[in-house]
Amino acid sequence: MTTAPEQSVLLIGIDLGTSAVKCTVHDAAGTLRGTGRIAYPLETADGAALQDANVWWQATLAALTTALQGSDVTQVIAIGVGGQAPSPVALSPTLEPLGKVAIWLDRRPGAYAAALQERLGARQQLIERLGIRMAAHAAWARDARPEQFAAARWYLHSWDYLVARLTGTVNASMAPWSPAIEAMGLPAELFGDAEAAVGSIAGTVSASVAARTGVPVGTPVVAAGVDSFSDVRGQRRLALRRCLRVRRHLGQYLHRRRSR
Repeated sequence: MTTAPEQSVLLIGIDLGTSAVKCTVHDAAGTLRGTGRIAYPLETADGAALQDANVWWQATLAALTTALQGSDVTQVIAIGVGGQAPSPVALSPTLEPLGKVAIWLDRRPGAYAAALQERLGARQQLIERLGIRMAAHAAWARDARPEQFAAARWYLHSWDYLVARLTGTVNASMAPWSPAIEAMGLPAELFGDAEAAVGSIAGTVSASVAARTGVPVGTPVVAAGVDSFSDVRGQRRLALRRCLRVRRHLGQYLHRRRSR
């Protein structure tokens, strides 16, 4: 069995940030082959912070197209998607967003989150705190946007929404902590039919997305989770590689000194 050289296969990273979506293309050796960045607006007023998930999706396609310019798209072997959180997207059964997204900067669900935090305990792990805030956003939407809530089939994290649009598959890579769902009286099925752990394959590129981007049908799409978590993991790996490189060079230097 033969494998493609590191310089030929391509990996795509997508980060759905608060101000823009960023796409990068690297080869397997880590060399940057292309980038794309598309900004989008943020609406703020009276504690609200709103964005349009349809704009997110169109911006993602545009950034992806820009990042792939000059590359052989047939060599793409995987896409990783991360994003801002908690910025839950209310979706219809056909994956259409229902209204604007109240993103993580929106202060209106704050009272729900504070009540949940007090009820469930203040010393939760980071993932559990994210679950509390996600459940708080959904509970706020239930009370403040009853028609939208009634029409919603899913409430997904920002990156899980992009994964769903890329693949047609709905997964929950970081579903709300179950006690938070129960405490707010929320139906668990709102947050995804299946759970794909962060870092695992959540689906594959659909035919319609392949037709728009050129990325091969069936390319694995990985749920990377919260962008800040991904950044920390990436920085740790980078720092570790640098430390190992310094250690190797130091060892070579000491070996030469001893050999004199």
